[in-house]
Amino acid sequence: MKKIALFLIGVSMVLMISACFSEKGTAKNELSDYRPMIYVQDALYGGTADVISILPDEAVYIGTVEKVVPQNEPMVRENFVSNTLSAGSEIYYSESDPNVIYVKLSDTSQEQYSKYIAIE
Repeated sequence: MKKIALFLIGVSMVLMISACFSEKGTAKNELSDYRPMIYVQDALYGGTADVISILPDEAVYIGTVEKVVPQNEPMVRENFVSNTLSAGSEIYYSESDPNVIYVKLSDTSQEQYSKYIAIE
């Protein structure tokens, strides 16, 4: 009788421990951060991870990031707002391709620009 009770307690503990680990695995699969985005000229642009060192000749300065929202919250629809770029980051618009903007990266020792494309 003691062996059966110990066996049932052991099985119960194994099931409870596995339930705890499966709950943690589910949390890891949930979205915690949105992709890098910036809203300018009444359009939403998303980061591409492309970085260039020289702007195209047709790129023109259009302003700076004025407001930053948390990356784990939905993006707001206000011009010159970003969820990852720091306030004051310079924004350049490509006149030859209106679906592309460039943002000057301020945290590098070299002059570099991150490419963003229109997503809406």
